[in-house]
Formats: sequence, structure tokens, C-alpha cells
Amino acid sequence: MTGPGDALTYTERGGEATRRVLIELAHVLGAYRDRLVVIGGIVPTLLIDAPDTPHVGTLDIDLTLDAHGLREDQEYARIITLLEAQHYVRSGQDGGADLRAFQLQRTVDLADGGPVIPVVIDLLMPRGLKLKKNRPPVTPGLRVQEIDGGALALRHTVTHVLSGRTPDNWENSAQLRVVSLPAFLALKGDALKNRVKQKDAYDVYYVIRNSVHGPAALAEECRPLLSDPFAAAAYQVIAEKFRSAAAYGPGTVGTFLQGRLPPGLTVEQLRTDVFRQVAAWAKALGLSPQLWSGPDDR
Repeated sequence: MTGPGDALTYTERGGEATRRVLIELAHVLGAYRDRLVVIGGIVPTLLIDAPDTPHVGTLDIDLTLDAHGLREDQEYARIITLLEAQHYVRSGQDGGADLRAFQLQRTVDLADGGPVIPVVIDLLMPRGLKLKKNRPPVTPGLRVQEIDGGALALRHTVTHVLSGRTPDNWENSAQLRVVSLPAFLALKGDALKNRVKQKDAYDVYYVIRNSVHGPAALAEECRPLLSDPFAAAAYQVIAEKFRSAAAYGPGTVGTFLQGRLPPGLTVEQLRTDVFRQVAAWAKALGLSPQLWSGPDDR
């Protein structure tokens, strides 16, 4: 949920560190696999295979927790205990001074001569769902951040096997649940409505442009989610934010990638491509066709 402002601040080292932490999380929390879902900006790196146009990556990991599955604070506390045993720190602990109450942090040394990299983990939960509370709380000072769309994310997942190195530099692989691309787009559409973060628009464009069978096929995968009010509203936000090459979405992607443009593209050409890709998806999904007319639709 956090992160730098433009593409140049996302590096291969940062992406590798985040991937290592995710592998460790999936392994350490394997017993809770059916109660955790990975959402957020790391999802495109997991579900999109586009080696010619790699995603910029991320420096944090968002985990949505299933409150029904965890049931009570004590199970949540077990998760935290497992993570703290693997050198994850939280607010109020040594190394966690800048963390918020729902965050943990794992520091990664890539052993490449460069500086260590802090990776932040956000613990999230669908809005309105609560863990059964203990008094006093078993994890004082730590809470879960409620988010809109969390329930949708828990219902629409895919299973992914992630392989690579851990923060301790061991080779490992682990299985985890990841939010599906249609639900991921819904979460990003809601984010576009409620905050200003350039990477949100970039993530939408990246997923639509690089989906394996193209924008129209991805739209068909998204169609069943139109029956969900949250997803339908979020998809409409995407349509509105990307309604022309001069609209907020394409403009923001152009700004985000300005220092890291695809070869042979100007910023103006990039904005046009952003508009066309997202418009193809939105039209196939039947979203606000009146928006897709004018000089930019050519």
C-alpha cells in the first residue's frame, strides 16, 4: 500500500528483495495458506509473464487475512509470533520506528555489496469483519487495516507456486494464494478513486496490456465480477480515469514511466497506447461506451 512515486525509484534489487520475502512468508505461514491472500502491487509480477516488458516491481507486500478463517486474536497472534521468529519487526520494536500499527518489516541483505533493503508487509482485512477480541489483546500495539474490496479478494484467487531465494539466501519454493487479475483490477479501480498514487494507473495499464490473450479476453474474465457492486463500480472508475489519452490514467502512466519509457516510444505515444489498451478492455466489458468517442479514439 506504500511505495515510491515513479518508476525510476523501483529497482531490480528492490524487486528481488520483495520476492525473497514473499517466498519466506509463503513458507513460514504455510499452515495458514487458506486464510491469506496476496494482493497489491506485487501481483502483476506473479501472474503476468512478459519478459520483454517486465513490471517495475514493488517494495511492499499486502496480505489480506480471512477473519472468518482466523476466528480470533489468538490465531492472529500465532502468525505474528511465527514472523517475529524470522526477524520481522513491527512498530515499537527495534528497527520498526517508521512502521504503522498494521505493518511489519523484513530487512534483506542480497549479499551483492549493496545496502540492505527493507520490505514492508501490510496486514489487511475486509472492512466490517472482526476477529474475536481477547482482553487484554494478545498482540498489543498491532492491528489489522480494514480495506474495501477485501472480501472480493478472498473470493477470487488463484494458486501460485513461487520459487527462488529466501532473505537468508537459501533456494526454496512455496505455494500461496494470489488475488485473481479481474479482482486485482477491481481493487486498483477503487484505489484510483480514493488516493493519488501514480503506480495504481500503471498497474492497471500493465495488466491489461500484458494479459496473455489481450484486453478483450481479459474483459471476458472480468465479466462475472460485474454482478458484484464493488467490482462494477471500480471497473467504471477505470473507464472514467482512462476515457481519453489526455485523461488522468494515461497522463499518470506517462508521468510514472517518463524516465523509463519503452524503447522507441515518446511520452505522447505511450499515453495513446495506454488509452487504447484500456479502452479496448472497457469497450469489451460494455463500460460507458459514450466515453469512447472523440479525437483520441482513432
